[in-house]
Amino acid sequence: MSDKEWQLDVKVISSDSTLTLIPHYVKVEQLVNESPWEAQVKWVEASVGDNSLLPSKHLCGCSLLVKASTVGAALKTIFYGRIYDCGSEYTGMYKEKDERYIKAMQGKELATNDYPEGKIPADTEQSQFLKVAQQASLSSLIVGYYIANYSMQEMPSVSGKRSYWNILEDIANNSGWFFYVDTEGTLRIFPRGHYISSKLLYPDFRARVTYNANYLVNSIEVWGKAIDQLLNDDVTTESLEGVTWYGNNIQQDSNVKRIGNYSIRGNYAGAIVMKASFDTALNLETGGRLHFRSRVLADYLTYQMKEHTLLVRFYSGGDYADSTIIVSGGKPLGTDQFGKYSYLCDWTEHYITFNLFAPESWRETSNFKWCSIDAIEFQYLGPLGDTDNKMWIDDLYFVDLCVKGSTVNLESVNKYGLRGKYLRDEMIPSSLHAQALANFICSQLDEPYLIVEDIEEEDIFDFQVGQEVTVSIYNTTLPGYITKITYEFDGKKLIPRIDVREKYVEDPEKLLQKSVSAMRKLGWDINAFYRMIGDLAVIDPGSDIVDINRVTHMFPYEEWDRVRVITITGEGGTGGWKKHDPSGVIEAWDFTTGHLRIRGRSSGGPYYEACIDNSLHLNIGTIWFRTRFEITEMAGYPELHFGIGNVGYNIDDDPGLGSRIAFYLDGPYLLTDVHTGSEVFQTEIATLNVGELYRLEWRCWNGSSIVYYVNRVPKATIYATLPALKKFFYYIYAGVSGRTIDFYTTELEFSSRS
Repeated sequence: MSDKEWQLDVKVISSDSTLTLIPHYVKVEQLVNESPWEAQVKWVEASVGDNSLLPSKHLCGCSLLVKASTVGAALKTIFYGRIYDCGSEYTGMYKEKDERYIKAMQGKELATNDYPEGKIPADTEQSQFLKVAQQASLSSLIVGYYIANYSMQEMPSVSGKRSYWNILEDIANNSGWFFYVDTEGTLRIFPRGHYISSKLLYPDFRARVTYNANYLVNSIEVWGKAIDQLLNDDVTTESLEGVTWYGNNIQQDSNVKRIGNYSIRGNYAGAIVMKASFDTALNLETGGRLHFRSRVLADYLTYQMKEHTLLVRFYSGGDYADSTIIVSGGKPLGTDQFGKYSYLCDWTEHYITFNLFAPESWRETSNFKWCSIDAIEFQYLGPLGDTDNKMWIDDLYFVDLCVKGSTVNLESVNKYGLRGKYLRDEMIPSSLHAQALANFICSQLDEPYLIVEDIEEEDIFDFQVGQEVTVSIYNTTLPGYITKITYEFDGKKLIPRIDVREKYVEDPEKLLQKSVSAMRKLGWDINAFYRMIGDLAVIDPGSDIVDINRVTHMFPYEEWDRVRVITITGEGGTGGWKKHDPSGVIEAWDFTTGHLRIRGRSSGGPYYEACIDNSLHLNIGTIWFRTRFEITEMAGYPELHFGIGNVGYNIDDDPGLGSRIAFYLDGPYLLTDVHTGSEVFQTEIATLNVGELYRLEWRCWNGSSIVYYVNRVPKATIYATLPALKKFFYYIYAGVSGRTIDFYTTELEFSSRS
């Protein structure tokens, strides 16, 4: 609650009038991404302003304008949107007067109108935003738009024919951007870290530090393509390894068969039962198709038939699921001396869908489980001859089973209870890929994440949603992003509240979609995917009230990955990279997987120098960089510099290395590599072993201090002032012939703020 005096101006605006209300309650909620801004106003009939205004259908569609400020300051517009709800409530609080209310939304048009096209094509996030914003502007849903001039990564296509807001939310959440519609009707879109508050956020009265577990998942199954096959004819009718047949006079038949050397035959005077029992229970929970070939022969029929009936039954312990099928294609064979007919349906191939693919066609007993199938039974139900009926089964197996991966974090389950999720994407090509994705998604969502909310800040008018801000509580700093601002005016009180989150947590479905897209761009290389993804801190929230000192111990300031991220490997691909290699020492380079191989050649020049670079034009200020680095082969002492800096080329296309902030690898020894143009700072910080994965990171604060980290541990601090640095580069000095280094460098991400 604010001790300052405040002033408020509330107006209802129609095409022909403007009315001023003197409300006793006003609440305005400003958010990013989740929903349009919303306002609620309450008043009672009085002889002040236009408080005689009655709610009616004519108010819907009018505009609500709310301005506020502290006394003595200029009024600031905090809401301007369209009224969508109004009415009266009778509570007895106002001496038999009704309490009247208005609800309005700012930007509601984007939430209630659908984007007309079927999809937004794959492109950079900036281009996708622009396509949607232009269409919204042409449809007069917004007054205009502002899109920050950053283009950071290629994004997958986004499905259309949904509300503009949902589409914008998908693009923003997948790329790390914010958006909202401001009080001028302008759609504002910008990456995190684009707006930074220079003021510390001091809670004047209260704040709540919490952990959010809305998206917590600690048990997950990921299903992919329906391509797996289980068993085959060699097992089910030939060798019978792990399969035992039971039923009416069952035997292997080498004379009548369709595939291989044998079929399985049963014969009986009545209905025939043939049952295959499996030594090891089969898991068919993902659904699929049962494949088999059948042949039937019935003698001594009194009537002619051209079709017959089969029953297929799956057993799970004493329970079962069965389905009846009608098989056509049979034919009568004529009559014998007694006028009896024979019926033959020669080999017929069957594909019978089951479980998830055709649940309605199967009758299941109460405790039946598709995940534990110990037998399958075939019953020939007719037409039945008087003395003898025969059925043959051949080529039995299961096909089109979904590939699947699953994982459970038992520690998380024990802490928070079981939180399970089933996800499916038909692009996933194998169970190994599904398992990798399940492992990754569970690791991202199996712990709660931190929120500082309901921060009561007296100077609330100095902040805006989407800003990067640092919260200061008892001399402890917690950085994050403002995701919500609430202005609540109740009588003579102003209750200003701000919510700050450390990060955006994607829901499991969107995280799967983004991860599958990353794998596709890595050529479904699972090892490259593992190298690309990062580690998560494990949070122990405890069961008591969160203590600020404990929170900041777990989340020290420099461990917050709170900067705008540019990814130029992985999903970023190879685009934008240039190679300068006059000596031909670069044998392989592919920034889709982050792989490089360099080897000195006897036919090269005297220095065997080469460079690969990517122009980024980053400003010196606060710059953060990290990569995951693994040497897979090394011979001799090749030298490698990589980071950001100024690289030039002479007329012979030889690289030249200038001022920079980088890592310097001299054989297995890792050094800092800071060059101001006049001073060089190179200090050994680690020895890298072949075959081990390292997380390498440095952070430049305010253009003057650079901290180097290896596996999240600070190793060196350098104080130096540098000029603007233009490119990310790999600068190689291979030295003498034969010196070789082969390495992967993935999760290549960095940010710049001036």
